[in-house]
Amino acid sequence: MSNQTANPLAKYFRQPAIHLSLPSQGRYWPNGSLEMTMSNQIEVYPMTTKDEITIRTPDALMNGAGMISLFQSCCPQIKDAWKMPNIDVDAVLIAIRIASYGHTLEIGTTCVSCGHEAEYGLDLRSVIDQIRSPDYSKFVNSGDLVISFKPMTYKDQSATGQLQFEEQRILQTIPNPDITEQDKVKLLGEMMKKIT
Repeated sequence: MSNQTANPLAKYFRQPAIHLSLPSQGRYWPNGSLEMTMSNQIEVYPMTTKDEITIRTPDALMNGAGMISLFQSCCPQIKDAWKMPNIDVDAVLIAIRIASYGHTLEIGTTCVSCGHEAEYGLDLRSVIDQIRSPDYSKFVNSGDLVISFKPMTYKDQSATGQLQFEEQRILQTIPNPDITEQDKVKLLGEMMKKIT
């Protein structure tokens, strides 16, 4: 393409800020859900204003859709974030944070003894370097039973989180004196069905 027809704003387009090596190294991702570079990394872009708004929307965060939108916007090589192994979730979130705001996370603390307040900078690059993937290739044999392991997907993790939220909500209503004993038993029964 010649310089005359090139977009003059192209240098201002969003560019990848970092390249991330996933803890899973791309294993456990179903075919078509991830496209890795030749160096087995993914590009991570800074968040857009739309991404910032999305992650501040409680409903989108509750059902997981907000995080999926964030993952796929900031990491375009992730084609189906619902299928992301949970061992990669923290690394991707930290990488998006680094790409958007820099590698230092300021943490404020207050001493419980004297009340002195202090700020510390945590280098997120060292945090991301410490994330390791467990070895899921090993099997557990018990007689005729062979147990294999695999990481949960983000979809599974999100569904589990929603279920836990529902359980906590039900447990908070049980001590309520306005609810009859029959309704309490019914709520507990429903909760036990979900758990089972």
